[in-house]
Amino acid sequence: MEYLELVILGTLAGFLGALLGIGGGVLLVPSLVFFFHVPIHQAVAVSLIAIIATSTQVASFGIQHGFANVRLGLFLEIASMAGAVLSSFIAVRIEGHWIERIFSLTLFITAFLLIRRPKGQRITLEPGDDVGYFGGQYYDPAEKKTIAYRVYNLPWVSSFSFIAGMLSGMVGTSGGIFKVPIMNLLGRIPIRAAAVTSSFMIGFTGLGGAIAYFRAGMVQPALVAPVVLGIVVGSTVGNRVGVRLKNRWLEGLFAVVLIVAAIKMGIK
Repeated sequence: MEYLELVILGTLAGFLGALLGIGGGVLLVPSLVFFFHVPIHQAVAVSLIAIIATSTQVASFGIQHGFANVRLGLFLEIASMAGAVLSSFIAVRIEGHWIERIFSLTLFITAFLLIRRPKGQRITLEPGDDVGYFGGQYYDPAEKKTIAYRVYNLPWVSSFSFIAGMLSGMVGTSGGIFKVPIMNLLGRIPIRAAAVTSSFMIGFTGLGGAIAYFRAGMVQPALVAPVVLGIVVGSTVGNRVGVRLKNRWLEGLFAVVLIVAAIKMGIK
C-alpha cells in the first residue's frame, strides 16, 4: 500500500511541478517527512532526484513547443547549479532539525510568492522584432498569438538564480518557485516562458544538489522508484493541462497547503 501511496504522491507533485514550473519539491519533502516518517535528509535526496525526472518531462515538452528559452536557461543555470552544489555539501553536515526550520521558512516564502505572483508583464514587442541574444518568442495557445520578449536586468536575474540554487541544494526544492517570479519581475519574461525555462533548468540544479546526497549514502532506491514513477505520469498530464489552463486559482490553493505544511514543519 505504501508503494501505491508514494506513486500517488509523486503523481501529484509532478502534476503541480509541471503546471507551475516549480519542480514539486515543496510538496514532496513535507509529505515524505509527515506522512511517511522519512528522515529529512533522505526526503531532500528523494526530492532532488524527483526534480530531475520532472525537468526531463517538462523540458522535452517545452522545447518541442518553443516555450523554453534554452539559451537563457543554460546561462542562468551556471549560477544556479554552483549554488546547489555548494549548499548541498553544507546541508549533509547540518542536523536535521535545522534543515526542517530552513525548509519551513522556504515554504512560507514560496506561499507568499505564489499569492503575489503577477499574471505576467505586458509584452510590447511584435513578432519579428529584435529580441536580443537571450530573448525569444513562442506561440501561446491560451492567448492565441505569438509572444515576443527581451530579457532585462540579466546580472540581477543571474545573481538571484545563484541564491535559488543554494536553497535547492539545502532543502530539496527545485528553486523554480523563486526563479519564475525573478525571471518575470526582473527579467520581464512572460510567465509561461519563465515557468517552462525554469523547468528546463531545475534538472541541472537537482543534479548538482543530489551529488552530495549520493556521496553521503542518503539516497534510498525504495523511496525514489515509486516517486519518480508518479512524477513521470503527473508531469505528463501537467504539461497537457498547463498549456491551456489559467492557473491563478490553483496557485492560491497550493499556497494554503504550503502554509499549513510550513507551520507543521516549523513546530515539529
